[in-house]
Amino acid sequence: GFDELLQLAQNDKLDQIIIALPHVSQARLDSIVYQLSAAAIDVCIMPRELLELRTAYRLSFVGSLPVYTVWQQPVRDLNGVVKEIQDRILAFIGLLILSPLLLLTAIAIKIDSPGPVLFVQRRFGFNNLEIGIYKFRSMRVDKQDTSGAERTTKNDARVTRVGRFIRRFSIDELPQLYNVLIGEMSLVGPRPHATEMRVGEKYYFDAVEGYAARHRVKPGITGLAQVRGLRGEIATVERAKRRVEYDVYYIENWSVFFDLRIILETIDKVIWDRDAY
Repeated sequence: GFDELLQLAQNDKLDQIIIALPHVSQARLDSIVYQLSAAAIDVCIMPRELLELRTAYRLSFVGSLPVYTVWQQPVRDLNGVVKEIQDRILAFIGLLILSPLLLLTAIAIKIDSPGPVLFVQRRFGFNNLEIGIYKFRSMRVDKQDTSGAERTTKNDARVTRVGRFIRRFSIDELPQLYNVLIGEMSLVGPRPHATEMRVGEKYYFDAVEGYAARHRVKPGITGLAQVRGLRGEIATVERAKRRVEYDVYYIENWSVFFDLRIILETIDKVIWDRDAY
């Protein structure tokens, strides 16, 4: 108890006391500090935010006052400019090089089933704001789901013949190069999720703690989670948590070379991965 602690301090048995009580009242904390001030020891306070909010912090100072940075703008200053330039240039080059494939895909979709070539779906983007992402239509018009509430499963009856092929090789995602070009997305980043996407019985953002942190950067056409075996259907909360963990790791360790590595790994995954449908 505190009385015994105070006696040890007064008997010169202690050198330092660290007060780490996340639920103590301010009045009680003031009383503890005041009573310990009578002993010739170091008295330190660990802020309750260190104990409750996060496990990783950055200490900085405002004048002489220490402050703990709980969240930091991840891709900032010159890095933000570099990533923006990299995204726009590579997206423009990608659209030019892939234009024959884009044209052939559009023709195949039009021949295979009636309806528009492109499909626009509302998803969560940067700062948790909604954006409309472009995809090649892979489902029958009367069966497509703009909300994302109904998860796509293997051998899904809604998917057309051309749709199965373009989904298998992620060709349906290529129109998002336009989203990158206009600044709504990045080439690499956490994949944007549909606004009503669910994991089990809960919405994705309710099912996974820390989910919102993945929106501190622009969403990507591909991401670290996708090249680490989490491409395709996310049917369990555990799998969803792993995807968010990879997303947060990417955000906190971003670099130009990290992006380029993920892009190269994505090309390999598109060819050999069997988890996309």
